[in-house]
Amino acid sequence: MGVLAWLKGVDQIAIGLGTGNVKKGAYAKLVRGALDASFAFGGIGCDAEDRTELLRVGAGRGAEAPEASPSKRAASWSSATRRRT
Repeated sequence: MGVLAWLKGVDQIAIGLGTGNVKKGAYAKLVRGALDASFAFGGIGCDAEDRTELLRVGAGRGAEAPEASPSKRAASWSSATRRRT
């Protein structure tokens, strides 16, 4: 069992992608590694130049994802806001 498969089985974890690539380029790379179905949400280069901000955008998408449980939403949001100070 791979790490992503194992993580998907953990209720408190929502898996998102953070990359500086534009969406088309990011998913082209993910397809080559057979990882394109592994990330339901994320922040990409088109969202912001600043990596912290694009991760914040991706975490916000994860918090709003219909498949995210309340505990996943809380964990996703806190991971994006942890570095605000």
